[in-house]
Amino acid sequence: MVGSEASDSQRRGRPLLATAAQQFPAPTAEPRRSRTRSREPEEANTRTEQEPELNMRKEEEDKIRNIKMAVEDEFAKVIPADSLKLIKKVSLELATKIEQLQKTNSRIMQHEKDIECLKMMRVPNGMKPVSFPYETPFLDSLTFGESSWHVEIPEQTTLRDAKKIIHCSYLHSMRKIDLMIANAQRVDLRKATKKSEFVNKCSESFKSKVQTWRDLDLDFEEEEPEANKITTSMVESKASNVYNKTVDQAAALVKKRKDHLKFQEKKKQDMVNKMLLKTPEELLKQTIDARIKENVKQRSANSSRDGVNPHLNSASAFVATTSGMQSDPVETFWIETAKQNNKTQQEEMVRRFLDLTRSMTAPELKILMDCGKGHPGAYFYVPEYNRAISQWENKLRWRLFHSESEGDSQERSVWWKLRSRRSTPPCPHKLADEWEVFIYELKRGVFTTAYGKRSSLKFSQSCISNLSRVAKWGIQMLREGPVGAVRTDKDGGYALVWKQSLAKAVLDSLSLPVYGERFAHEAMVEDIAQDYTYIVKYIGHQTEDADL
Repeated sequence: MVGSEASDSQRRGRPLLATAAQQFPAPTAEPRRSRTRSREPEEANTRTEQEPELNMRKEEEDKIRNIKMAVEDEFAKVIPADSLKLIKKVSLELATKIEQLQKTNSRIMQHEKDIECLKMMRVPNGMKPVSFPYETPFLDSLTFGESSWHVEIPEQTTLRDAKKIIHCSYLHSMRKIDLMIANAQRVDLRKATKKSEFVNKCSESFKSKVQTWRDLDLDFEEEEPEANKITTSMVESKASNVYNKTVDQAAALVKKRKDHLKFQEKKKQDMVNKMLLKTPEELLKQTIDARIKENVKQRSANSSRDGVNPHLNSASAFVATTSGMQSDPVETFWIETAKQNNKTQQEEMVRRFLDLTRSMTAPELKILMDCGKGHPGAYFYVPEYNRAISQWENKLRWRLFHSESEGDSQERSVWWKLRSRRSTPPCPHKLADEWEVFIYELKRGVFTTAYGKRSSLKFSQSCISNLSRVAKWGIQMLREGPVGAVRTDKDGGYALVWKQSLAKAVLDSLSLPVYGERFAHEAMVEDIAQDYTYIVKYIGHQTEDADL
């Protein structure tokens, strides 16, 4: 406060921050324009998330300000400042108790609904359902031998039904206790919010202060305080006006909240009606189309960078190491496809990819589909290394095939002498899954070792790729093309199916005379919608998808 020129009386009502802001003005926002623009989407999302909280805070601040203004309008320059402060406090307590009374009444209504629902042995929405530690057929086969805890359990009741009955009876007793507590709170709040109680509190706060002034027995001459001129009846009249204004404000707030709840219920009902009008096939198509559109948008954003297509090297490495193809024709195929992005080339790309996946074994296809965020699958691809490893793999596959086959011993002896450095053709025969996994793990170990020593290589350009890009490309093609991959329950791999045939089979199963019409009330529809949201949230959590 040394550098301030304002007097002490002027500084008394001014905040320190305001004085400091006048002495040291804030810098302009021009130098940080680019950073501010880059943060605009994040700030917009933050504002959207904090909007309900800000609205509630604004309503609370407006309520407090209006009550204080009402008290000052009635009692300003009439009663002492201490009494005015006490009356403001009593008025704010009145508004708080009125709001608590409304919440208590809502809680009582909810408790009564829950009790009626529990009487029918149904767990209300929002309550934790009966939990089963583990699923076992004994829950439905064994019967409950005795009744305890004053709960009537019919004879020949299964353990599952017995647990449900006991759980509902327990919740029923708990809700009765909660209802008793809420009713007691309601009686106390109604007594505290009576008009006579409020007027008496205001009158007592005034009398205690005025009596202290009168006990001094002083002669104030012409400057006699207004507190000595006002009577108790005048204070009670003004307190009655403050009470009426506070009640009117609380009623307006309750009406506003009821209108908001009606709007939310109507919005929810409209959403349920739209869902009921759509078939399961339409909902499934809508979800898949949205996800495919998002993936295509992300892929377009990634491929818009300068330089070579990021899928080129990884695709060449993956195709060359899994199918035994040379890197040159594969690389040429990718470049031509990237240059001529018409329908014919796209169909050719799909055909080539499907031919490759059809020739894969279950472990290879599973490795391809599982590569993603959790399985980076880093590969180091250099033409010289790739050719050497491919030759080693071809020789190993031929040796394994002839060692397991039951052919002529002389023919086997010929293949046992495969020690030449010349090119060995790929083995067209499929081996057992255990050998496929062994070869894959061995190749991955070799590539990983080479990847760790990449700084000591003498090649001018080393092609380091990531298999996750190939997996994303393959999954994208399986989503957009006529053929899709479906997980099997036999070997843990994937099976390629025609999407049109699969959709037709699903629709035929839904159109069979298995499902009949069923009357559904509002609570059942809400339960179905809530279960659907839980399933979507679970899928989003498992797949780490923020949109779901």
